[in-house]
Amino acid sequence: MKKYFCILALTMCWACVGQVDDPEDPDIPENVDPGGASEGTRFFHRVLALDFTGAWCQYCPNMAVAIQRAQEERPGRIVDIAVHYGDAISPPVSDVLVQRFAVNAFPTAVLDLKPSTRFSQQDAARFTAYVDETVPSETCGIAFESSVRDGTLTLTLTLKAVAEGSYSAAAALVEDGLITSQTGASDRYVNRSVLRKFLGEGGMDGTIIGTLKAGEERTLSLTTQVQEPYDKQRIVAYILVDCKVINVRDGSLNEKKDYDYETDS
Repeated sequence: MKKYFCILALTMCWACVGQVDDPEDPDIPENVDPGGASEGTRFFHRVLALDFTGAWCQYCPNMAVAIQRAQEERPGRIVDIAVHYGDAISPPVSDVLVQRFAVNAFPTAVLDLKPSTRFSQQDAARFTAYVDETVPSETCGIAFESSVRDGTLTLTLTLKAVAEGSYSAAAALVEDGLITSQTGASDRYVNRSVLRKFLGEGGMDGTIIGTLKAGEERTLSLTTQVQEPYDKQRIVAYILVDCKVINVRDGSLNEKKDYDYETDS
């Protein structure tokens, strides 16, 4: 408890910009792939955004709004995970993640697990600029299939390399529609994309797939226990090279997603 109030006091002293005068509760996202074609020559490229946040943080709703605006401006390009810290819906790994990315102000965003991208400005342009810079590059393909039976989630994740390299694969379970009392917003604030846990022993850094040649595929199976409501939970699966995300995709539980491609391929 003492730790919580120390963090809150320090956060109020840090400069935050871009406050929204009347933050709105984030909408629960629709699980769609708006830009993905069924076939082509280049795999559809997405960016992973970590949003370090907390129910006690006055300015944190503004970052959620900035992410939503960026997602609207760059449809299908940004998959977000909200990492709560110091509140009732924080995951067990929140302390580790805050230390790993040297988060010393809330809110803070980190893109594709790259510490160099860390920023606290609640501005959609920070996200869209990164998307515009990175998305044109070729990336690997991601396909997966998930199913839940008797409370056990089984995820089969498949990747296809476009260049030779050493790959890892990771997945996280996130939940939408969690309601909290949010400082700076409302007593019934609807949280989205809340990190619940990572799948597999490798955690955020995933499971090592090994060296793949261009065009080579590899499949990874992961399991974990889940609780209802299943329809409020999603899988966020991503591929890493040198501990940095090169592509990401999300989908509902009990769903199959094949490779998707750029529409201009």
